[in-house]
Amino acid sequence: MPFPKFAVAAPGSIASQAITKRDNEIRVLKAALEAKDHELERLREKLELLSVADSDTESSSSSTGHQLVKVPLPPHRPYRCSFCKEWGHTVDQCVERFVDNINHMHTHCANHVHSPYQHDREWRCNWCGKHLCEEEVKSFPGWERRVRNPTPSWEKDPKGKGKGKGKY
Repeated sequence: MPFPKFAVAAPGSIASQAITKRDNEIRVLKAALEAKDHELERLREKLELLSVADSDTESSSSSTGHQLVKVPLPPHRPYRCSFCKEWGHTVDQCVERFVDNINHMHTHCANHVHSPYQHDREWRCNWCGKHLCEEEVKSFPGWERRVRNPTPSWEKDPKGKGKGKGKY
């Protein structure tokens, strides 16, 4: 037997109370929406009055004693950020990089996965700035490419094992 499309809840039942509660919430929301619409209209009218007053700057400036001042553009800076590729700031001043570092701190650094870079002779994390020990540095893949002054290969090899040095 097919169910009817609209079922009527018995008065006083939980279903009818829920329907009544929902209807009351809808009425309250509609009233709030109408109040916001009236406030929006009032603000639009106020904006129109202000825009009309701004078009007549001579009379308004003399009556209120205020003058409109043009704010100059910031000076041109020929810097380009290597992170976001925008002109006018460097990587140290980049907001996007700052937010990206914070995200990495919460995801990677919190799990003890750091991005090492060599600061003088010490290793630090790119994201959180923590001083890293040798184990933390070597756990990052490709850390060898981040060494500033790598030791030459002839210094790494033990004596007598290098190229061209055989047993006599």
